Amino acid sequence: MDPKLTVKDLKNRTDENEMDLSLMGISKIPVKEIASVTKANSVDLSCNRITMLPDGFCSMLSYLVKLDLSKNGIEHLPADFGNMKQLQHLDLYQNKLKLIPVSFSQLKNLKWLDLKDNNLDPSYIKVVGDCLDDKQCRSCAANVVKEMRLVASDQERKKQQQLKIKREQEAAKKMEEEQLAQQRKEAKKLEREEKRRKWEEDQKLRNLVEKKEVLDNSANASIENEVFETSMETKSSKSEF
Repeated sequence: MDPKLTVKDLKNRTDENEMDLSLMGISKIPVKEIASVTKANSVDLSCNRITMLPDGFCSMLSYLVKLDLSKNGIEHLPADFGNMKQLQHLDLYQNKLKLIPVSFSQLKNLKWLDLKDNNLDPSYIKVVGDCLDDKQCRSCAANVVKEMRLVASDQERKKQQQLKIKREQEAAKKMEEEQLAQQRKEAKKLEREEKRRKWEEDQKLRNLVEKKEVLDNSANASIENEVFETSMETKSSKSEF
């Protein structure tokens, strides 16, 4: 069971700017309490039972210059570990780390790093080195930050390529949609024109029919008049006899 640590307890374990929380059986780091002791920019959490860094660790303790997490059981570090930009000295000796966060690329002030006796992926071995002395730990810090910058750069390049492909696909899709919209617009326009043409033809046809009917009616009326006049003339002739 974790010891219940108050701010007062942490102040009592702080000498000048160094806070010593080693060998206390801690599994859950008291982040808020540590952050309350603002003068302590060096924290020793070595030889505890820590398996993970809690949420807010990297943001609330971003002012730390020295951090000792050696001889714990930490399996992974937070993705935002790069927020600890003031770090100069970081001891991660004898944990269970497999990967190094890409955000290590942001640790521009890191001068000393110990990563030996972890479960690191073989791809990190040459970068990390042996970390057997101060010189090698300094070399480890420089090499790891450099390597993570290359990884971050490569990831950003791939991200930009993916964004470019996505933008091109979106542009192609938009163009296709615009073309389809234009085709539909033209099709509707042609449909309206065809309807208008048919309407005009029908109108012309109706006009012709109406004219024909008028002519036919006029012709019939003329014939009827002629018949009537002929009939009248015939009757008149008969009456004279």
